[in-house]
Amino acid sequence: MPTSLRGADAATVRTAIESDDPLPGTAGFAGELDGALVRDVLGRQPLYVDAASRDWSFDPTALGEPELLDAGTVVDARTVAEGDRRVAWSLPTPDVESDHAAAVDAVSAAIETSIREPDPEGLAVAFSGGVDSALVAAGVPEAPCYVAGFAGAESHDEAAAREAAAAMGRDLRVVAFDHDDIVRAVPEIARATGRTNAMDVQISLPLYFAAEAAAADGYDRLAVGQGADELFGGYRKVVDPADDHRVDADSVRGATREVIRTLPTNSRGTC
Repeated sequence: MPTSLRGADAATVRTAIESDDPLPGTAGFAGELDGALVRDVLGRQPLYVDAASRDWSFDPTALGEPELLDAGTVVDARTVAEGDRRVAWSLPTPDVESDHAAAVDAVSAAIETSIREPDPEGLAVAFSGGVDSALVAAGVPEAPCYVAGFAGAESHDEAAAREAAAAMGRDLRVVAFDHDDIVRAVPEIARATGRTNAMDVQISLPLYFAAEAAAADGYDRLAVGQGADELFGGYRKVVDPADDHRVDADSVRGATREVIRTLPTNSRGTC
């Protein structure tokens, strides 16, 4: 059984629990602390429990009946029974900022900090050539960029990545995969994420191959632009929510909050 935390030190997580702080400034955390299992509010680190064996692991294949612990949850490590679980954190709903310039400055500072604060050594970038991944890449100018595409058929992402990398003067490494690679990767993605529907697996495939290539080149972290559409209302359903059946809210702010609340489940087991 693992006996450690991932993603943050014990003091930081302990303080987050005591103060009910859902966002203590980490890149996510999960593991055991003071006899309890914890997982951060966004679920950025995976943690699996097995109620039958009362065991837990970061790796679902190590358990007989693995269940992904819900994001923001604390559970007694001795039992991991459903009745012993409690939600320690939930995503906050901030007040509306009336000062537009102040709001833009705050968001800009948060983005710059999240991109530039991590140690760039050992870091690569999953690069599609779009705004999100290009912004991430701009924050870590020394990191190599990786894009994955089907062998022999240049995808839109690959073409855009080549053009954007050339414009930015960046080192782009193109990863080609074929049907055999897909057959090999799909079960691994399903086991790691706990998901089997075609859309989730399809979205994960190029990231999987980019990460695999980066790891083979000696990089142990991959920066991605995922989550930007949820955070900043990049989906069409947020623009006209009152007329869109995909959201329950009828305002842009309400629809944005509704989409943001999906982040913990969208990130399950992928970090």
